[in-house]
Amino acid sequence: MVIVKLLDIMVLIRLGQDSDTPNIISGGHKLINLLKVLFSHTISTFEKKNILTNTYNINVKNDFLEEVDNMCNLSEGLIEQGIEKGIEKGIEKGIEKGTELKTINLVMKKYSKGIAPEDIADDVDESISNINIIINAINSVEGEVTKEKVYALIHG
Repeated sequence: MVIVKLLDIMVLIRLGQDSDTPNIISGGHKLINLLKVLFSHTISTFEKKNILTNTYNINVKNDFLEEVDNMCNLSEGLIEQGIEKGIEKGIEKGIEKGTELKTINLVMKKYSKGIAPEDIADDVDESISNINIIINAINSVEGEVTKEKVYALIHG
């Protein structure tokens, strides 16, 4: 059982192990099956009302099912927020990686021309310790030296 407190106004409880169980009403615990019916995204409101009435002998009003649908929509909104945050983090990481690859490329070019690490650090506005890390990685690459291989060595 997983409990998540949301905005101090609601507690969400997830019961069971598989929310995509195709045969919702067969066997198992009645409470879990009832909740699966209520919160299913694949069962229409009309079908939910029929199942609750016929299987569980619960007299359901339409406004109750609307509230259940609103709760389901809230969870979908939270999922969308999580996806958006994941995309934002992915974009940030991509930008960071691109910036670092650009720096590695500049260091590779300057180092291949025999420019001293201290001068490279000044030219690319990086610390000498970062330049030395890049140069050590350049010297450790087997075969053709590429910025991607250097990046991979630095980040393991």
